[in-house]
Amino acid sequence: MRTGTPSQVRPPCRSSPSCPLRVSSTDSTARGPTSAAARPAGTPPARTRVAARRPPAWPHSAGAESVTHMASNRKVVSAARSRMTRLARWGGRSTPISRVRPMDLPRIDAGLLDQWCSHHLGSRITAERFRSGRLSAVIGAVLADGREVVIKVREPAARLEGCFAVQSLLHASGYPAPEPILAPTPLGRWTASVEALVEGGDELPSSGRDPRPFASALEALVRTARPLAAGVDLEPKPSWNRWDHDEPGVWTTAEDVERPFHSVVGPDWLERTGRAARERIACRQAPKVIGHGDWFRENFRWRGEELHVAYDWDSAIVETEAVIVGIVATYVAPSVEESAAFLAAYQEVAGRRFERDELEVSWAAVLWLRGWKAKRQVVTGEPIRSLSEDEAIRLSALAGL
Repeated sequence: MRTGTPSQVRPPCRSSPSCPLRVSSTDSTARGPTSAAARPAGTPPARTRVAARRPPAWPHSAGAESVTHMASNRKVVSAARSRMTRLARWGGRSTPISRVRPMDLPRIDAGLLDQWCSHHLGSRITAERFRSGRLSAVIGAVLADGREVVIKVREPAARLEGCFAVQSLLHASGYPAPEPILAPTPLGRWTASVEALVEGGDELPSSGRDPRPFASALEALVRTARPLAAGVDLEPKPSWNRWDHDEPGVWTTAEDVERPFHSVVGPDWLERTGRAARERIACRQAPKVIGHGDWFRENFRWRGEELHVAYDWDSAIVETEAVIVGIVATYVAPSVEESAAFLAAYQEVAGRRFERDELEVSWAAVLWLRGWKAKRQVVTGEPIRSLSEDEAIRLSALAGL
């Protein structure tokens, strides 16, 4: 990262008429926390090309050329888009964001589930391996025909069809997503989908928290899913990714929290931080790509330095690459220094340097997600652990605020 004085940091576009979240320049609440003494000297670099080696072939494919060929396979993309066309005919988009309410987790009777599997999968359940889940019920089962599957049950939502299309493309292209078996299908008042059970692997790569394996896994995902990015509907995004929401206040309410986030006041520095981060992200228009919005450790398993399996494709999102990289950095590289290392590793794997504007948006996405987690802690009565005021100042400077 190049060095420079704070005056070299480009100011946000809050005064631009084209900014979707434009506010008055006199509104002090729209500004992020500032401190000349605490502002770091580093500024994001201007765009330059770098000679970086392309990532190796994905371990579950025959080779890099095979992955690239399969990712552009017209039959796979056409089938996924066809599903989205049918989706539009029977209901269009999901419930408006403003109607977010606490999750009512399904309680599925074993007998009913057995009948459902017999009807839709052609085989009954002989044993349940596990039941778990946070925002949905996840059931591991052994079928009479020998297949081991995972059944995911949750509230109906139009975006689930898009998530299934993304997972189907990724699996067909050699990316380590579990094999999709059954698209979202009614199960009583719920919607259930089925995928192959994939076990094994470690919580972290053999190198621990080194950013390079995570960066390689993310770059391969973005590249492989690119054919679907323009045509798949993945709205609304999960609450923690939904910086562009239309709810009252700064923050989106979590699906599993009853109290609306906007009903809890403060702290003031956190509210200012959230407003500024949203505005900074909104001011950059760029092509959208597909990513995974929840890089929680339990959703990924590794073998050595390679990704063994990625779960929870209900968390697939469409966003700009800069925002997706910032979101992932927040999960896999929680400190400011670790996030900087991850952003550098991703650019190296991708074979290009982010423009200054793009890099600032990545930092704004880090700031938004860490701020959202901090606000959740405020709402639920926990100590704030995800973001301190000093860290907000540092991240704001990196985001060009």
